[in-house]
Parts: sequence; structure tokens; C-alpha cells
Amino acid sequence: FFEVRLLELAGFQPQLFECRSCGAETRPEGQYFSAEEGGVLCPNCGPRKRGARPLSLGALKVLRHFQRSAFEAVEGLRLGPAVQRELETLMEGYLTFVLERRLHTPEFIQRVRALLPAPQQLEAAPEA
Repeated sequence: FFEVRLLELAGFQPQLFECRSCGAETRPEGQYFSAEEGGVLCPNCGPRKRGARPLSLGALKVLRHFQRSAFEAVEGLRLGPAVQRELETLMEGYLTFVLERRLHTPEFIQRVRALLPAPQQLEAAPEA
């Protein structure tokens, strides 16, 4: 969420509602994401663009939700492991492209996450 908002503030918000190549409105299906193009590519344009990565419908919906929602609307959102990994990989690649160098921040975040208890343990904790 915070990475998406930071990109917006810096003027690098990815386009998630229409194909960056042909301008077609995205449909409720898997798309492609191109850091170089700055957002989503449709299923027709995506395979032709070097470096474009498949983007699942679930990940696309989450990214759109992050762009349109306040923190309070996303703070309790639980993502499945596959979508979470997909989003982490996508955002790391996009941020790296935007900053034109490899980031060390995602590695740091991964090390911190490894120290945290699993989400199931957090949810099972008694309320104060």
C-alpha cells in the first residue's frame, strides 16, 4: 500500500485501468505489467513487450484497491501467499526500474518479516 502511494506522490503511479500500449480498457482477466511502460498491458500487447510480466487478476484488483483507497480501508486486508509474493516481486521490479538501481529495502523488509510471528499466531493472540 505504502509503495503504491509513494509512487503516486513521486509522479510514477502505474496505470492500472487501461493498456499502456494500445489504450484498451482492462477487462476482468489476467493482464501483463511492464515497468518500462509504466503499468498494465492487455493480453494482446503484453506478450509482445520484452520484460512484461504476467499479472494475475487478483494482484491487479489489489493494486487498484490500493490506488483508490485510504489506509483505513486496506489496513486489515489479508492477502493469500501467492498474491502477496506476486505483488512484492512486481513492486520491487517497478521501484528498481523507477530508481534505476537495485533496492536493498525489499531485502531488509524480508529479513524483518522473517523475525515476525506467522499471521495465524498474530490472529490467535488474546485481545487486551
